[in-house]
Amino acid sequence: MYKFGSMKLKQSNIVPIKKSDLKLLSQPDERGMSEDLPQSEIKKYVPEQLQRQIFNIKLNEGTYKLAYDDLGQHVAVGSTTGHLAIFRLRDFQLLAEKKLTESVHDLVFLNGSLLAVSVAARVVIFDSTLLSVHNIFTGTCIGLEYLSRHMLLVSSTSNSLKYTDVTNGKSVADVPLQSSANKIRQTHQALVAVSSPNSQIVKFYSPNHQEPLYAVNTGIIPTDFHFTNNYLIVSGQRYIKIFDVNNWSGEVRSAHFSEEIFKFELSQTNMLAIHSKSGISFINLSKIMTSNNVTTDNENVQHVNLSELIHQTHKTDSVAQMKFRNYFDNFAIAGLNFEQLLVPGSGKMEIDSYKANVFSSQRQRNEKEVKDQLHKLPFELIGEDFLMKKEKLTKEEQVYKRYQSVFDYMDGKQETDQAKSMKAKEHRRIEKMVVRKEMKQLAEKLEKKEESTNYLDKFKKLGKK
Repeated sequence: MYKFGSMKLKQSNIVPIKKSDLKLLSQPDERGMSEDLPQSEIKKYVPEQLQRQIFNIKLNEGTYKLAYDDLGQHVAVGSTTGHLAIFRLRDFQLLAEKKLTESVHDLVFLNGSLLAVSVAARVVIFDSTLLSVHNIFTGTCIGLEYLSRHMLLVSSTSNSLKYTDVTNGKSVADVPLQSSANKIRQTHQALVAVSSPNSQIVKFYSPNHQEPLYAVNTGIIPTDFHFTNNYLIVSGQRYIKIFDVNNWSGEVRSAHFSEEIFKFELSQTNMLAIHSKSGISFINLSKIMTSNNVTTDNENVQHVNLSELIHQTHKTDSVAQMKFRNYFDNFAIAGLNFEQLLVPGSGKMEIDSYKANVFSSQRQRNEKEVKDQLHKLPFELIGEDFLMKKEKLTKEEQVYKRYQSVFDYMDGKQETDQAKSMKAKEHRRIEKMVVRKEMKQLAEKLEKKEESTNYLDKFKKLGKK
C-alpha cells in the first residue's frame, strides 16, 4: 500500500556561503581537479550548504524520471507506478505529492510554476500543488520539450510532433514525422531535432512546415544528442561526434570512449556527463576541442581519447534519466532511487538577474510570467531564418518578410485578445511604433543609395501607418 509523504526530507538550517568559499565554485581547470574524487571526499572540502546538496533518496515506487525548473529551485520526479512529487531544493521542503493511475513517461517544467507530465496517451499540465489544470490528448508520448520564448509545449509520439500553446491550451500545429522517433531535442533556433532508431539521420522540424527543414547525416546511429551554442553533439556506440550547425560539411571533432555510451547530458558550462557500463564520467567539452592526444583508426579517421580527459566519475546501478541543475553545481540521477551529486564547475556562475534571478520572490516570479507572455515570440517565425537563406532572398526581402510576419501576428493578437486591457494595448502600440521606425529608417537608407526596388514602396507604406 502506498503511503503519502515518502518523499518528505528532514528540514535543516541553511548556512550562507562565505565569499572565501566561492573560489571552490570556479571552473575545474582553475581548481586543477584532475583527481578522481568520490562524493564523500568532495563533501569534506566544500561549505556546509553545499554538503547538504549531496543526498540520496531511496524509493520503492518503480523507475523514476526527473525534471529541474529553469532556475534550478525545484525538482519534480515521476515513476512508472504513477508516483509524482515536487520539492524545493533550498530547504528540502516537499511542496506536493500525488499518486497517479498511469505510468509517467516524461515531465518538464513550463513557465511559472506549471509542470507538464506525459502519462498514458495524454499530457497533463499540473500547477504547483499538482492540481490538474489541462489535458492534451496526444497518444503515447515518448518525449517533451518546452520552447520558452514561444511558450510552446512540444510532445512527440512515434509518428508526429504536436505543438501546444500553453497560454491558452490550444494546439497550433501537428507535424507528421517521416520516420518513427526515439529522441527529440530543441535547438537554439527553436527547431525540434528528431532522431530515429536504426538511422544515422537527425531531422529538424518547424511547426510551420509539414516537411523537415533539413536533415544531417551524423555517420553513427545516435543513442543521444544535445545542442550547445553553435554545435551539435552526438553519441553512438563508443563515439562522440561534434558538428558545427553553421557548416554541415562534416564533424568538427570526433572522440572515442573505452565503453559503449548509453546516454549523456550537457551542463551550462559545457561539461559532459557520460553514462556507460562503469557509471557516470564527467568531461569538460573544451578539453575535447583542444586536446592534442589524437589517435587514428583503420579508416584513417582521427579520434580524441576521452578516457584520459575524465576528471570525475561516479558509480551507480540504475540510470533512467539524468540532468544538470541550472546555476548550481549539481547533477541528478533518477532510476530506482533519486540521487544528487556535486560536480564543481558545472553550473553557470555569472547570473544576469534580469534574465534569470535565482533569488526572486513570488511577486517577482509573477511579474516575470506576465512579461514573458507580453514578449512571447510568434511561432510563425520559427524556421524563417533558415528558409530565407535557402530561398536566397535579398536583404530587403528578408527584412520585409520578417517585419510583415510581426505585424500580422500583432494584428491577429489584438483581434483575439479577450482581456483588452489598456496596458496590453499600449504595449502593442509601442511595439508597432518601434517596428515602423526601423522600417522607415531602412527605406530612407535605401533611397539615399538609390537602390529603389518594389519593396521600397511597401516599407514607406507600412511606415506611414
